[in-house]
This record gives sequence, structure tokens and C-alpha cells, in this order.
Amino acid sequence: MYDQKIILGVAGSILLLTGDFFYLRGVLQRHTRPHAFSWLTWSTLNIIAFAALVSEGAGAGAWVTAANATSCLIIFAFAITRGDRRFLAFDWLSLLAAGISLALWALTKDPLLSIVLIVLVDIFGCLPTFRKSYSRPWEEKVISYTCAAFANLIAILALESYSVTTWLYPGSIIFLDGLLTALILIRRKQLAT
Repeated sequence: MYDQKIILGVAGSILLLTGDFFYLRGVLQRHTRPHAFSWLTWSTLNIIAFAALVSEGAGAGAWVTAANATSCLIIFAFAITRGDRRFLAFDWLSLLAAGISLALWALTKDPLLSIVLIVLVDIFGCLPTFRKSYSRPWEEKVISYTCAAFANLIAILALESYSVTTWLYPGSIIFLDGLLTALILIRRKQLAT
């Protein structure tokens, strides 16, 4: 059973990194324009979530989150120079809300409350990318968000300890990335007609 968890943890990490490879390639080719605020938030959250998952005994199920933290940091670095530079008031408010939620997270010592606040921060952190994807859906890579959703599904299967604390964050990524994928595909179809 333990070997299966390791295989799932490795497979999920490879799937996530594959999707992010295509995303980063799109950034380097200037087809994809990441929103720096979202990637900054996602980098921070994945580092924190990885630590929380490890402390709660997630085992190999936390590896996807570690891979995600690494790739988010790399994409954030490129987002600063090659990303979307149109920061609207909505984006600043989303970043502020994510920051406030992160500050609340720092004050709590309860692992479950911490994960709930991390999910809240993630939602606020996604909003600039959702806004941008609605108006400019071709500037995002669907494959990256789809791979991340499936990688987190695999991560949940790889968990060595199941509790709301260990599955809530990967579960929220499945939902948010699935929603973002649907938004991008729907908007591309609407704008093409």
C-alpha cells in the first residue's frame, strides 16, 4: 500500500510539472501572460500548505504541493517581467484580501482553521487570473490548469493520512482549476463566434 502512495505522489508531481512546463513555455514564447498577483499568492500558499500537509502526516500526498510551490515560484519570477502588467483596482483589492487572510492564518494555531484560511487566500488569489481570463482567455494555458486539477486528485489518492486538513486544500485546487479551465474554454468559444 505504501509503495502505491509513493507511485501516486510521484505521478501527481510529474503531471503537475508537465502542465506547468507547457505554461512556462507559453510564457517564454509570450503567448501566455501570467498575472503576477495570482502567482505570488499561489507560491506563498503552496509553501505554507506543504508544511501543513507534512505536519498532518500527508506523506506522498504532499509531494504535488511541493512541486506546485516550486513551479509557482518560477512562474511568478517570469510573471514579473513577462506577465500581465495591467493591475486594476480589483486586482489590488484581491491581493489585499489575500494578504489579510494570510495575516489571519499566521495568527491561528489550529491546523484545520489554517487550511480553511489558506483556501480563502487561494480564492482571493485566483480572482485576478479569473478576471484576466474572462477578457483575454487566450493568454492562459488550459493544459496547465487541467493538469493541476488532475494532479491534485492524484495527490488526494496518495495521502497517507485522510482528514479535512489534508484533503481540503488539494480539493479546493481541483475545484478552482476546473472552474478556471471551464471559464477559459467557454470564453474562447464565445469570443471566437
